[in-house]
Amino acid sequence: MKTYETPRAVAPRLVCWAHGNDVVGGRSAGPPRGWTPGGGGPMSETGEKPIRWLSTRDACERLGITLRTLYRFIDEGQLPAYKMGRVIRLQAGDVDEFIGRMRIAPGTLEHLYPEPKGHDRPADEPSRATAGDGRDAALDDEL
Repeated sequence: MKTYETPRAVAPRLVCWAHGNDVVGGRSAGPPRGWTPGGGGPMSETGEKPIRWLSTRDACERLGITLRTLYRFIDEGQLPAYKMGRVIRLQAGDVDEFIGRMRIAPGTLEHLYPEPKGHDRPADEPSRATAGDGRDAALDDEL
């Protein structure tokens, strides 16, 4: 009679969620090669960080704009985007650079808050009073 060995149970492979490497004896064996401290993520063998992709919805939330405005920025060439099949993705670094380029220089918004009426005429010019209905009082004298 032939005897058969019962197969041994194989323990599942445990992977550290933070580093992505094997867990040995309940503890991580340490960060993988190329891992940078400070949450920078793993680096490639050439020393470059991997690309972090954003969906259009994530980019809209990050920029605080609508999807329509995001598509307009992409279409005008202000914000680079990539089409992968039917999905549009943006690089997080490109979005950060776009935010930096959109910074407003001091002194460029004067057209948005003009001087109050009455402050922009010369001091020697007499002021013109208006009637209660908004008409010019000087015109009422002529009638």
